[in-house]
Amino acid sequence: MRFQMIAATLCVGFLFESAQAQTVDMTGYRALPGLVAVSEGGSLAVTWDGEKGQELHARFNGREWDPTVRELRVRKEGSEWATLGRDLVPEFGVTTA
Repeated sequence: MRFQMIAATLCVGFLFESAQAQTVDMTGYRALPGLVAVSEGGSLAVTWDGEKGQELHARFNGREWDPTVRELRVRKEGSEWATLGRDLVPEFGVTTA
């Protein structure tokens, strides 16, 4: 639940520039303890403190209208990163009554 809230906030909070430029607009970003976000090579890389000494990392595609999660990783403090997934594309469903 905590991861979903952070990921949703980051996805909504950052504005992506044109697809040709592939840069992430970080003008509204304000650093917080335990949360680091950087624009790297046309993507948004976010690392944050998890629970029980875990550190989490997500890299989002920086292209407009492409919600691909390029990489999702986790590790215990001081150990190797374990990759949970790569090139993940969310699926959205709409239900109407």
